[in-house]
Amino acid sequence: ADAIDFDEEAILAKVAEELPGATIQTLSVEGGEGGTVRYVVSAQSAEGGVLDITVGPDGSVLAVDPV
Repeated sequence: ADAIDFDEEAILAKVAEELPGATIQTLSVEGGEGGTVRYVVSAQSAEGGVLDITVGPDGSVLAVDPV
């Protein structure tokens, strides 16, 4: 876990900015082979659905998938 360097506040602030109606529930950080890292924010949309939001290390939204 010490090898993964990320700024949780920056990631979550960017998600909140890009999806202002969503309520952030969790942030998952997954390490993979070759040093890859995947960041996934789970959030509830204003309409009540749950979303998995894949983000970059700077918090930029890469994909939004309904769960």
